Amino acid sequence: MKKVRCITVSICLLLTLFLVMPVLSCAVPVRAEELWSEDFYRAADSGDALSDAEMDDLDGICLDIVKTYQVDLGMLSASSAEIEEHGGFEALAQDQYESCGYGYGENKDGFMVVCDRETGETHIYAYGSAAGRIDERYIQFAEGNLPGYLEQYGVYGVMYASSKYIRDELEKQAQAQTEKLQPDETGETETLTLTPEDNSEQEQNTAETAAASAAGAGAEAVSGTDPTQNPAQNSVQADHSYTDEAGNMRIGEGQDRPAWYPVSPEFFTFYHDETAPRVVDRADILTDETERKLESRLAQFRSERNRDLVIYTDTSSYGLGHDVMAADFFDFNGYGCTDQYEGACLFICMDPDDRGFYTSAFGPDSRELYTYDAANALDDVLYDYFVAGEYGEGLSQWIELFDNLYVKGFPTAPSWLPERGASFTRTHNNSTPRINDEAGLYSEQEIQELTQRAKQISEKYGIDVAIETAPSLYGMDVDTFSRLYYEYNGLGYGDEYDGILLTIIKKPGEYDGWCRVYAGGKGAEKLTDVNQKRMEGFVRDDLDGEHDYRAAQEWLHHLDHMERTGRVSRSLAYWIFMILLGGGAGTITGGFSLLSAQGRMETPKAQVNADQYLVPNSLQLRSPHAVMTGSHTVRKYIPPVTTSSSGRSSSGGGSSYSSSYSGSSGRTHSGSGRSF
Repeated sequence: MKKVRCITVSICLLLTLFLVMPVLSCAVPVRAEELWSEDFYRAADSGDALSDAEMDDLDGICLDIVKTYQVDLGMLSASSAEIEEHGGFEALAQDQYESCGYGYGENKDGFMVVCDRETGETHIYAYGSAAGRIDERYIQFAEGNLPGYLEQYGVYGVMYASSKYIRDELEKQAQAQTEKLQPDETGETETLTLTPEDNSEQEQNTAETAAASAAGAGAEAVSGTDPTQNPAQNSVQADHSYTDEAGNMRIGEGQDRPAWYPVSPEFFTFYHDETAPRVVDRADILTDETERKLESRLAQFRSERNRDLVIYTDTSSYGLGHDVMAADFFDFNGYGCTDQYEGACLFICMDPDDRGFYTSAFGPDSRELYTYDAANALDDVLYDYFVAGEYGEGLSQWIELFDNLYVKGFPTAPSWLPERGASFTRTHNNSTPRINDEAGLYSEQEIQELTQRAKQISEKYGIDVAIETAPSLYGMDVDTFSRLYYEYNGLGYGDEYDGILLTIIKKPGEYDGWCRVYAGGKGAEKLTDVNQKRMEGFVRDDLDGEHDYRAAQEWLHHLDHMERTGRVSRSLAYWIFMILLGGGAGTITGGFSLLSAQGRMETPKAQVNADQYLVPNSLQLRSPHAVMTGSHTVRKYIPPVTTSSSGRSSSGGGSSYSSSYSGSSGRTHSGSGRSF
């Protein structure tokens, strides 16, 4: 019998196929045709997310479940659009289940798994008496974990894991039923009566057993790797374990994890704990006084921002890695503000062979703010302090930078940048200094001289002239930084905000820097692309030579010239260079031409038979084409091949950043960290 791969495209068409297709009984138990049908594959894929081998493997797993536990299992991989067109996961699952003839027995008992192959979102639906075979909370737990297998194992991993969750729970119940029916030593059948406390404990044990069995039991995967394998699974000694206020079992002391680590991370009940310390220094790198100050500041921060920051130090990452330890400490200890558990945890590992730090952010707002640029800015500060052994000072700065991140959207945002979500009305601000040396490149005398010169040009041409220096771009590109500074600081005259601004990005003492010229209104009329490039080139040349003050002076000089003539003249050095280049090129070309001409000049030689053009005894000439007097070489000009060299790109060291990763709880975090 040849099975058919069943995918719901049209309910009517598939129902018709089901009605007319004969029900055969190849390789099934006696009377199986009355209990279930093997006509269709149990695993289906509307795209190409599953290979034929993977579908065959999943089909075998499903059929084995049918035969062993008398309950059917079907699986479908679909796109987000297909799920939406069918009215959602549940409607699509029911269509597929019914049209393919799934179900065991008269009531069509079974489960249907539908996976969105684009997002990993997966749902499990029960039909007939299968609805009572597995607890709904267990199904919800499985559905919460299944999307996590998509990135590493693909759609096959999600479906394989779902079959394992279902199979292992069915096996657990089958074993419990067998034990229940076995007679005790007196020959009587044992009857179990569970109290609410016993029932709660049984549910917890069921969850733990399912997780353990999902790690090793069941059919082999095609890939050879069990996608539900949990390498961090611990054996627990009952005499050391304890239960927290939320009912979570902790492993206690003497294990290969910290005492606070949960016995079953996958089944953890999340909670809020306002009384938990926000500074836990197991590595003992902070003084008691420093801890008290940090705790006080973090409490104030939590009250003002409704966000939670946590600092955790230890002498090991317990084989989990810095990223997972940061996420797990935050997830498993009652941290996080609001229903979304907003906040971040900084884990510092002082293992001599694995020393480093990692910040893990959780919650939609925190994760959105903790971008690659923000992470590097925060990690830069921490790295410098930690390398110097100044942990208390570094942590204090980390808190303030995170405060700036939540308030303004970037850790090192400048003071003039408004808060996130604040309304902004553009105005003129005469109190803004027209020479704002935030980077500290000029002396007080130089600032006064530049201010006076800028004022003269402003009054002469009716445009606002300003210079801004800053030590960094605060996470923005140079064009955005220049524009926002111009707008938020009220620069520009009149309704069109006429003016021009030179922005210099450079740290004091460094050799080079960035610059940009931005103009608005009347100030932009003469700032052509050519003029802008020339002006910025003059400034960069002086910045590279560490002549910061001269760079500003030269810019004001060229600005005056541009407003007066409409163009920025080339530099004297450029003209001298061009003259020397032209003279040198002419000399070289003339020399080569002379040598070449001299090489071709030869003394004439007598030619034998040179009179053969003459007709004997006459003055007539023969046709010049009839006699070859010699040979010559034709020289063909071949232009030189020019090669263009691509610009060099350098990649400096940075943080190991992840915009989306999961800790042991399965919750998604953003994070970054470095070794030091």
